[in-house]
Amino acid sequence: MKPGDPLVMVMPITYRCNGRCVMCGVWRNPLKPDVAVQTVEKIFSDEHLANSLTHLNLTGGEPFLHHGLLEIAEAVSNNLKNISEININTSGILADSFDDLFVEFNKRLNPKTKLNVSVSLDGVEEIHDKVRGIAGVFEPVMETIKKFQKVCSLSAATSVNINCTFSTLNYRGVKDVIKLADDMDLNVSLTYACVNDLYLRNSKYEETFHFKEDDFAQLIECVNEWLSFKNISFTEKHYLKMLASMLAGHKRSSSCVYQDRGVFLDVDGLVYPCGTVRSLVYGSITNDSFKDLCYSKRGSEVRGELMRNHCSECLSNSYYGLGKGIWLRVLKERREAGK
Repeated sequence: MKPGDPLVMVMPITYRCNGRCVMCGVWRNPLKPDVAVQTVEKIFSDEHLANSLTHLNLTGGEPFLHHGLLEIAEAVSNNLKNISEININTSGILADSFDDLFVEFNKRLNPKTKLNVSVSLDGVEEIHDKVRGIAGVFEPVMETIKKFQKVCSLSAATSVNINCTFSTLNYRGVKDVIKLADDMDLNVSLTYACVNDLYLRNSKYEETFHFKEDDFAQLIECVNEWLSFKNISFTEKHYLKMLASMLAGHKRSSSCVYQDRGVFLDVDGLVYPCGTVRSLVYGSITNDSFKDLCYSKRGSEVRGELMRNHCSECLSNSYYGLGKGIWLRVLKERREAGK
């Protein structure tokens, strides 16, 4: 499949993390250096990226531990001509560090760029603490969410939502997170705790959190209950219905953005079609242009192998590629092109 220019990018900027999440291997593995602000400026001067990307997810680790986060967001906002939203994932633990930074974001980002912060909340009270591996973090996270809400009420250019990653540790309590988010007038996204050897690097630890076939019937029952909540978006519900179908033994029915309109850029400059398979790498954007990487023979081979051997069984919600109308846009493009 020949790709279109990417609309969506997921970009870890640091693998340092103040969380100890059971389902994540990032904090357990040797660190790669943080991405430098100058590197970000160089990367996003690339013509194809500068003209095509509309949505960027800055993630980690904990992005707010990167001392150059503001400068990175500013460089993205200024260099990417069509960028409409920057999304930043956070554990929300650093409640005291957000106020001044948010004020600066509003001052320095291009007015056309919306900033969304996605705060992880994997349960209520002790369930969240158990999943995150640190006692007593639920209350600081709630404080962070309320601070974000207060700031966002002052600016239409900023927003906040809750992301809940569900695993064997917490899926029975997900409805409580959805209800809490609804009470706070917040949207919530639900992320299946996948296993992969690239972004999450958690395959060694899957026994501690990953669903087994014996769990599927109860999980499907929970998923069907989640579908009834109004603060779950249309595309989230479409994904959840597909997930339930896959757990019941069917193939994935809808392709994701990352087959040809998304990209994962690691902190070391290596470019992948998505964040799941370490061996499927286009190459380094510090050495070649994005066009040379993605449109090369190697790029075509990588996408082909991804689609043949991984996509139909992938349970991921594609992370950031799911929402904001991006997924629907890409699916429509593919239908019209007969793909």
